[in-house]
Amino acid sequence: MDWVRDGPVLDDLQAAWGGDREAVARLLEPRLDPGYRPALTTLRRPEAAQDAVQDSCLNALRAIPRFPGETADTRPWFLTIVRNASRSQTRLRFWR
Repeated sequence: MDWVRDGPVLDDLQAAWGGDREAVARLLEPRLDPGYRPALTTLRRPEAAQDAVQDSCLNALRAIPRFPGETADTRPWFLTIVRNASRSQTRLRFWR
């Protein structure tokens, strides 16, 4: 996997993709609370918001190879994943 820029966050992304659990924790733990707030606003149920953030963590891990390496800031990238997961849950609830 080639990274556009070097740096500690991008090193953590590469390590997380390689299976390093500590790197995964360093990447995702600071994003959980900021991700929960928009999920709760969209879904209006704490359990659903927690599920959306959990799904987003898994989706983020799968999406590491597609991380746009122009910046080392993973916050907007993760929040986009959370927003998409929240919208998906909203659509699923509508069709049930």
